[in-house]
This record gives sequence, C-alpha cells and structure tokens, in this order.
Amino acid sequence: MKIEAIKIYGFGKWVNQEFTLPEMMTVFYGENEAGKSTLMAFINGMLFGFASKKSKFINTYEPKQQAVYGGEIQFLHHNKKYRLIRRYRTNSEIELINLQTNENYPNPQPILDDILGPITSETFQQIYAINADELAEVRSLTPNELEQRLLKIGAVGAIGWLQVADKFEKEAQVLFAANSKNGKRPLNGLLNEYRRTVDNQLEIQRQLPTYFASLESLQSQHVAIDNLKAEIKKRQATLVELNELARLEPLYQQMRKLERKQAQQVQQINEETKVRFEQLQFQKTNLIEEITHLEQEMHTSDISSVYGQEFEQQVTKLQPRLGMLMEMAANYRAMEQQVNQLSGQYQTALNKFNELNSASQLQRVTPPTKQNKSVKWTIGAIVAGIVILLFLPFTIIIKFIIAIIVMAIIWIIGQQTSSIEITNDEKIPMANIQVAQSQLLQVQQQLQASQQQLQKLVQAINREQQGINNLKLENVQNSVIASDFPRQLQQINQLLNEYMAEQQANALGKADQVYQEQYYKQRQQQLANVRREMQTVLNSVGLIDESEFHLQLVKQNVDAQQNQELRAMQKQFTELQIKRLASLTTPVTDLIASTNMQLTQDKVQMEALESQLKTSQIQHLKVVSNGTLNEVEQQVANLQHDFLSGLEDFMVKQLTSQWINEALKQSSQQRMPQIILLATKYFQMLTGGHFVAIKMESNMISLVTSTEENFTLAELSKGTSEQLYVAFRIAFAQVLADLIEFPIIIDDGFVNFDAQRLERMHGLMLDLSTKQQVIYFTSNPTVLTDFTELQIVTL
Repeated sequence: MKIEAIKIYGFGKWVNQEFTLPEMMTVFYGENEAGKSTLMAFINGMLFGFASKKSKFINTYEPKQQAVYGGEIQFLHHNKKYRLIRRYRTNSEIELINLQTNENYPNPQPILDDILGPITSETFQQIYAINADELAEVRSLTPNELEQRLLKIGAVGAIGWLQVADKFEKEAQVLFAANSKNGKRPLNGLLNEYRRTVDNQLEIQRQLPTYFASLESLQSQHVAIDNLKAEIKKRQATLVELNELARLEPLYQQMRKLERKQAQQVQQINEETKVRFEQLQFQKTNLIEEITHLEQEMHTSDISSVYGQEFEQQVTKLQPRLGMLMEMAANYRAMEQQVNQLSGQYQTALNKFNELNSASQLQRVTPPTKQNKSVKWTIGAIVAGIVILLFLPFTIIIKFIIAIIVMAIIWIIGQQTSSIEITNDEKIPMANIQVAQSQLLQVQQQLQASQQQLQKLVQAINREQQGINNLKLENVQNSVIASDFPRQLQQINQLLNEYMAEQQANALGKADQVYQEQYYKQRQQQLANVRREMQTVLNSVGLIDESEFHLQLVKQNVDAQQNQELRAMQKQFTELQIKRLASLTTPVTDLIASTNMQLTQDKVQMEALESQLKTSQIQHLKVVSNGTLNEVEQQVANLQHDFLSGLEDFMVKQLTSQWINEALKQSSQQRMPQIILLATKYFQMLTGGHFVAIKMESNMISLVTSTEENFTLAELSKGTSEQLYVAFRIAFAQVLADLIEFPIIIDDGFVNFDAQRLERMHGLMLDLSTKQQVIYFTSNPTVLTDFTELQIVTL
C-alpha cells in the first residue's frame, strides 16, 4: 500500500486540509503543536476506524471548528488506485471507490479488510509505527529486558505479552518459594500447618487399629477414582486430538499425494530458456507472416498483360485512326444538326406556301376537273412517301424526313400545275405565291444536298462500326446506329488509356519485383536460422518440437501451482500433527469410535466407584468413634484444600508465564533468521560500519565490530541500543513486506540521536523508501538539508 493523498474534512486542528504525498519518502516538517501527531492519528483512524468512545484517556480529535468529522485517503494497492472516505466518529459512514473503474463498492468493509489483511490498529502501531515514547522506553530497559524484547520482536504484540508474563512470574513468587524455610509466604505457611495437622491426625489414627483398614479402603478407592479421572481426562484429550486429526486427515492425504508428485517433478526448462524460446517463437511467427505477405505480393505483382497479344494488335490498328474517327463523329453531329435546322426552315416555308395557296383557292370556284387533278397529285405524293419508307436503306428518322420532303415536292408541283388554270380575277396576287414557292424550292434543294451528305457520312460510320464490332473489344458495346458512334469512340478511348497506364505500371514494377525477390530470400534464410536455433534449444532440454515444449511449460506451471498449494497445506499442520497422522495404521474414524466406547466405559466405571466410595465413607464414619479425629480430618481437608487452591494459583501463574515466553519464542524464531539478516545490514548503516554482524546463540545476542570484537547488550551505550532496536523493528517490517506492504510511519522517533546518528538514520530512511513508503513526522530542521523539496511537506 502507498498513500498518495490525504484530505481532512475535520480532525483535531485540521479542517478542510489537503496533503499530497508524491514521493515514496515524505517528510512532514513542523514545530511542536503543528499537528504532526494529529495527522498520524488521522491516518490510523482512516485505515482502521476512529475512536468510538470518549474518556479523559482517549483523544478523539474533535474538530476545533465546525466541520464534518473525517476525511479521505487516496492510496495505491496492487497497482489499483482507491479512495477511502470516512465520515463521523460514531455511526461512522465509510465509502471505498476504485478510481480506475469508478466503482463505488456497496459493501466496502470486506474489500477494505481484504486490502488490510491481518493488520489491525494495534499491530499497525507495533510493526509499522515508531515514536519517541517507544524509544524512550527502550532506553529504560535493562540489557536482559532489551535482549528478551529483541528476541521476541518477531512476535506481534510481544511487548504487551512480556509485561503480562513478568506480572504472573512476580505474583507466583509472592505466593510460594520452594526453598524458603521461614514459612512467611502464604503457601509455605499453609504447607507447614498442613504437615503438623497430618502428624496429629496420624497420632490419633494409631489409636484406632480398625480405622486404618477403613482408611486404607477409602484411600485405595480415592486412588482408583483419581486414576480413572486422569484416564478419562486423557481419553477426552485424545478424543479432541482425534477429532482434529479426522478433520485434517483428508487434507493430509491430499498433501501426501502432492508431496509424492513433487518428488517426481523434473525442472527441464529454466526461466532463461523459456524467455529465449518465446523470443524465437515470436521472431518465427513474424517472419512467416512477412514471407507469406511477400509471396502474395510477388504473386499479385507478376508483370503480365491482361489484354493479350490479340488486343495489342487491335490497339495497333485502332490507335492511329482514333483521331480521324473522332473527327468523323464530330462531322456527323454537325451534319445532323444542319439537316434538322433545314428541315425546320422547309416546314416553315411549306406552311406559308400552303396558307397562301389555300386562301387563293377559297376565292374561286374550282372546276371538277381541276379538283380531280389536285386529288391525284395528293395521292401520288402519299404513294411516293410510302415507297421511300419501305425501300431506302437509311435510319427510320432519315427515311421519314426524306418521305415528307418528297411528298411536299410532289404536292407543290401538283398545285402549281393546277394554279395555271386560275382565272385572272383572283384577289390574292400570284406574285406572293410565286415568291413563297421560290423560297420553298430553294430550301428544298439545300435540304436534299445536306441529306445526301449525311447519308454518305452515315454509310461511312456504319462501315467503321462494323469493323469495331468485329474486334469484339471488352467494355465496348456493339452497334450499327450512327448516333451510338461517339459513345463507342469514348469507350475505345478509355480502354486505350487503361492499356497505356498498365504498360507504364509494368515497366515500373519490374524493378520492385527484383528487390522483393532478394528481400524474400533474406527473410527465408532468417527463418531457417531461427528454426535451427529453436531446435538447438529444444535439444538442450531433451524435447522434440514446440508442442512438447509448451506441454512441458504447462506441466511445470501445474507443478508450481501444486507446490504452492502444498506449501499452503503444510502451514495448516503442526509438526506433531504430521508425525501423528504419519504413524496411524488405523483410520481416524475407527480410533474415534473406539475411544468414545472406552470413554463411555470409563464413565460407567466412574459412577460405580463413586457409589462404592459413598458406601465406604458411611462405613468409615461408623468405625470412627472419636470426635477429635473427625475434627482433625476436617482440619487436614481444609488445609489440603487451601494449599491445593494456592498451589493451583501458583502453578497457573508460573505456567502461564512460561507458556507466554515459550509461545513468543516460537513465534519469533520462525522469522528471526530473516530479521537478523536485515537488522545486521541496517545496524551496520546506522553505526557507520562500526558493527558488522549480529549473532544469536542459545537465545543470547552478541554484536561483532569491524575489528572482530564481540559485545554483549550490556556493553552497549543507550544510543547504540536505540539504533539496534530501530534496526530490528525496521527489519521486521521488511520481512512482513512479502505478506502485506504498509508504509513505515515515524513520529519524532529520533530526538535522542546526535547529528551524526540522525544523518545516518535519514540515509537509511531514503534507502528504505526505494522499496517501501516511508512517512516521517519531525520538527528537526536538519531534514531541510537531508531531503529534497519534493519530499518535504511543511506544516
């Protein structure tokens, strides 16, 4: 975990305050009462919860101004950024937001618990927080107490437990001293009085021979009952152990199976070989893709004409004549426009002539013979038009135009012939009619000449179209209609342009093809080299091909996962449990059943013995006739009870003290080799290389200087003792970093260090901050020169 930013709504003296921690090493610098300890308490409260109770011994840091109690912390954990928000001291509200996904967890506490892991507020203070009060306490310890504390520093909460153990030890010594002769301690006095009372009891018993037999019977029964109780207690303990073994037995069998698999594992492929082979595979894949791409390009860039030799011959014929054909098409369009224009003029002249002629005919009576002649001429014109439409070899439009012109000419001639017979008394002047007729004939002559030229041009175009159709050119439509000729020429022109463009592209592509072929051969050679090296790697690990290599990697990954599972399983067993399960020849369930059966039998036997004891006690009372003996026996019983109660209290306190020390010793020794290794490195840095080694033999710590002198803890100065303690504390935090990583927080912890020691401590903090975040609260101005501006936050 790395804390990146702090925002305080209201907490103690801090109100609406924000801090940014951009560096792994952050120094909060300020004078006394600047709010350093308040800020440290805020971090603790945000992570583990604010104080829920008020008292004169608990500082709840109520805001000095009116503000919401709480704030925010932004932190980085396992490459994910989170924002943690807490509001209010009581009925606290908590929010946890994943800043990468903007997910606001609806139930944030389990997520936060998973992030914090096993770390609580108390363990956080004991492992990751160092303050001046703690080091001041170290200065007051005796060498033996310091040694005990260092030896048990690997056990979380060891300081508090050591105090409890010391308390029990002292209380036990107050109760009883085994070698004391004066009997002043409570148990000693009870024991002496018990001995005197028993002697008196024996004296009385000697006077009652019958009493002895009864007493012996009672004693033997008591012994039998005590033995049976002990046996029952033993069986109950065995049953508890067997039930625990029954729970662990399936896991144990699975663990043994994994151990057998682990024994058969063979590590064929190391990490270096794996990385190199994967690099070669990557190169091979890229080369194959590149070669395939090159082959496709070389195939598609094969320089060959899609038109063929026949097309080239056709192009050779068409290309020189294309300009002439284009000109012929232009002449056709111009001639067609001229014919259309003359046809319009002719129609206008014909209409005018018809109007004048019709008007003159209405003014006179036409003889029947003249009317008959006009009809004949009209019929003749119609027949001529039909013949032209049927037999002339022109297009329908041209034939239609010619038919109209011929019909008009025949009809006009007929009218002119008839008009000779018109009388001189006509009102419309004949001069006007003659002028109109002259104009009509002039236009007719021009139209006939243009039509003849157009017909010749159409015949020439049709011959060219037939030649084009015979060529059967792709994308050029066949046609025998002259009006389609421009479109055909346009298609031919486009086809020729495409052909010329392909010829130019083929000329340019030949140079590229030579380069591609050389590049292709180089890549093939590189691929062959990569394949040979891959085969060399495969041979070095005794494998044949890539599939076997990947199968072996998968197997090794499975083996690694199984080994991890095995280590996790092994941590769930004690060494004694493993030995016990290994020694079993009978299923645990059968042992539980037989033990339950034996326990039931023992309880039944206990009930019978207790019933028999009551009967014997009644008989014993009958034997006893001396009241004094009863009183002495009661005194003995009372003294025995008091002594046993006191002895039990003594044993409980003594054994508890021993158990605490032994438990702390076992917990600490699991981590102690790693702690000593790191503590040696840090202690050497803090002492400027004066001390170079820390040794631990028979639970005794000794220190070795650079001149190979040995020092005990009793021979160290108070300042050096503090340095040694700090080295052990920081080493312990580093050892736990593999399990859970928290910032190391120091609150003015080195006020007793001189300038040289403080400078070394600052250097050690900078070294630690390369791996683990360090937050340092201090009022010492030397930090202004020992750290950079980016690392210092001035309060």
